[in-house]
Amino acid sequence: MLSAHMLSQEAAPNHAFQFLDVLEHADMGILVTDATTRVVWLNETLARYFEVIPSTLIGRTRAAVFREVLAPRLAHPDVFLGRTLYSPSSHTRTVLHVPHPQRRLEHWAWSIESGSFLGGRIDHFIDVTGQQDVLEPLQRPARSQFLDFSSRSLAANGK
Repeated sequence: MLSAHMLSQEAAPNHAFQFLDVLEHADMGILVTDATTRVVWLNETLARYFEVIPSTLIGRTRAAVFREVLAPRLAHPDVFLGRTLYSPSSHTRTVLHVPHPQRRLEHWAWSIESGSFLGGRIDHFIDVTGQQDVLEPLQRPARSQFLDFSSRSLAANGK
């Protein structure tokens, strides 16, 4: 795995080494690509979320990693690829379902607009499984009420 200690001095200033050490163990999965779309860094959390060996992703293109490694581990790989790789937006957000182990990840991505990796991208994957478990029961009655209201409205208008 490429760690903060292995980055060259040209790739990141000294103070960034300490920051990368912190990110290495953050509760969110992080993947960083450079302007050529090559993966230059990822943390252990991302590796754990997708059950991958980090060193196998370094140097590969973001598109290859997403298509060949991450997407196949998702319940709806085409949705993920459509919203991430094929989106013209420089900022994206989507919630992903990882079937094994059962997990929901919120994915955020944006372009890097300054610094050593100008033109690259940062992808964050945040485990929102617990949040989904709380929100789903709360949303169910609202959906049910909406459908009930819609059905009654349609029936009333149809008479």
